[in-house]
Amino acid sequence: MQGKFEFGEVYPTPVRFCSKPLRVAEQDDILVSVRAPVGPVNLSPAKCCIGRGLAAVRGQPTRIDQLYLFYYLRSAQQEISALGQGSTFGAIGRRDVEGIEVPHPIDLREQRRVASILQRAHQLKAKRKDANLPAARLVQAVFLKMFGDPETNPKGWTTQPLGSVLREKLMHGKSLIRQKVRLEPPGTCVLKLSALTDNGFDPLQVKYYDDQSVDSRWILENEDILVSRSNTIELVGRTGRYEGRPYPCMFPDLMIRVRPNTGIVEPSYLEHYLRTRYVRNFFGSRARGTSGSMPKISNKDIEDVEVCIPPMEHQRKFLSSVRGIRALRDGQQLSSGEINELFNSLMHKAFKGELQLKTA
Repeated sequence: MQGKFEFGEVYPTPVRFCSKPLRVAEQDDILVSVRAPVGPVNLSPAKCCIGRGLAAVRGQPTRIDQLYLFYYLRSAQQEISALGQGSTFGAIGRRDVEGIEVPHPIDLREQRRVASILQRAHQLKAKRKDANLPAARLVQAVFLKMFGDPETNPKGWTTQPLGSVLREKLMHGKSLIRQKVRLEPPGTCVLKLSALTDNGFDPLQVKYYDDQSVDSRWILENEDILVSRSNTIELVGRTGRYEGRPYPCMFPDLMIRVRPNTGIVEPSYLEHYLRTRYVRNFFGSRARGTSGSMPKISNKDIEDVEVCIPPMEHQRKFLSSVRGIRALRDGQQLSSGEINELFNSLMHKAFKGELQLKTA
């Protein structure tokens, strides 16, 4: 091992929490999300203004390499997220960020070596992710080709409000008691808000709720559709379809469950309909909130969405196409999962001082 490891401090520049809504981050500052959600970390690609939801962190260059610090904070996202407090949404303050302990070699050259290895692995991971995008976009392209743009409804399908094609009333998820939420088992799986992505539902984005008295009303059924009811204006209204795993699985209060009447509309069709630009723009126009709060949409906003209803045979044909594309995507995701595991293992070794230099 090159250099002795020790626990050091985070060296902010400073983390500029102030009353002004915008601050300036320099290129290569580490941007840490400090509210809704807490924990995501990225590098600033250029000098830019940042809002109150971000903290800019810059290491002291004589003591810690900036890229090394970035990858450590990225590896510690879950731990940073667990620091979040707040009744409406999680948030952390300057002292929380400054108090994060960073294990690091004293020798800056060793820090740069470790950062270089992680950067190359990260680039490989990013290339795999980019390769996955065409399959994800293909489904939406097939949807538009088969059914047309819902905003103009060029094929003249019959339309109905979403509220009229439901098997059950819309339902909010469970309001969680923070002290009972865990990052690891034991407990019942409960979805993170990040489980709803631009590409649908991500079953890996879960935490655990340690409560033996969970009401079955909050346990998801196969083909339930979930809509994010509170998020940033860009993300509110994100939609995904639960397909039975993990099970049992709860959904949180920031999501609304949609159970369609499968005699009228196929869940897969409705999921992709709700992910069209037309519907996302509709949700964005309905989202509202007080200053400083997360924009929200209501049950009525979702019920009011006008849904084009093609014949069931067309919807089932679309479902068949989705399954074929998904088989391709599943193979890609398996590869991505293996790369992610390797990358996470590499980061774990890196910050325990186990990345050895090869010797002849």
